[in-house]
Amino acid sequence: MQTTSNHNNNNGIEDKMVCYLNYNHNIIDDYDSSRLPVGLQYLSDSLSQVKNEKSHGSKDLSISLLEIACGSGNYLARLATQVDKAYGIDMNQAMLAQCRTKLDQHQVQAELIQAQVPAIPFDDHQFDFICNCQMLHHLSGGLPTLKDFFREINRVLKNNGMVIVNFTTKEQIDSYWYMDLIPRAKQLCIDRCYTLDDVSSILTQVGLVVEDIYTIYDTLQQKEIYLDPTGPLSSSYRHGDSTWSKASEQELQYAEFKLKQMLKLKTAEKYVETRDEIRQKLGQSVMIRARAKHQ
Repeated sequence: MQTTSNHNNNNGIEDKMVCYLNYNHNIIDDYDSSRLPVGLQYLSDSLSQVKNEKSHGSKDLSISLLEIACGSGNYLARLATQVDKAYGIDMNQAMLAQCRTKLDQHQVQAELIQAQVPAIPFDDHQFDFICNCQMLHHLSGGLPTLKDFFREINRVLKNNGMVIVNFTTKEQIDSYWYMDLIPRAKQLCIDRCYTLDDVSSILTQVGLVVEDIYTIYDTLQQKEIYLDPTGPLSSSYRHGDSTWSKASEQELQYAEFKLKQMLKLKTAEKYVETRDEIRQKLGQSVMIRARAKHQ
């Protein structure tokens, strides 16, 4: 497997990633302590489907996997056990270091590369399976950048290779119970998110064939942590969702004041319960699965 010589630019595509948080080691520890690899079973089952298909009629039975924005390795450390070759890319060196530690703990082999999308630093038709989880809102440049990104994914997928993208839609942003406490940051996040139709349409435009859509109702953070009404008072809790980093100091002070008032009046738990009904209706993220169909 070969990578391109320049990890920061491929085929003339400009880097268009923006970092919500300065993911240093302290923040990553907080992030890891609360986040869950939601949709892991769906990813694992889909990967098994790819393996089963290759076992019937393909001369090359090896499976190669790429996780784009692998982060701290919650997915990669588990999925890499199912394949012959695994690769992860991420723009943040501290995240990659945490991912390497996790891979070593699980005694799993994977090659990690520091790189920024939309460019993907690999040659054409390299991968059987690609996954990308909770990264689309970190892209800048709107729909044109999203199209560049999906075009790159299509390029590096083998024929009939599978990609699964996990993301929170514009509508689902409101399914995080605390978002009304930080309305300005909430709107900034909505502005960077995409609708399901946006993502489906652009996947199709670049030549990928959408074959399944799966809504995830589970919380991205561990449920008992996520539903704690006192949680947002702590920076360690807020590190579990990068939206908080877009809140101004004034907005954070207002959110803290409002929460403390509700806690004092003993209405906080009811507030969280009522707001969480939106998640139970809309889900917090979506998995969309597509295939490369090269000529």
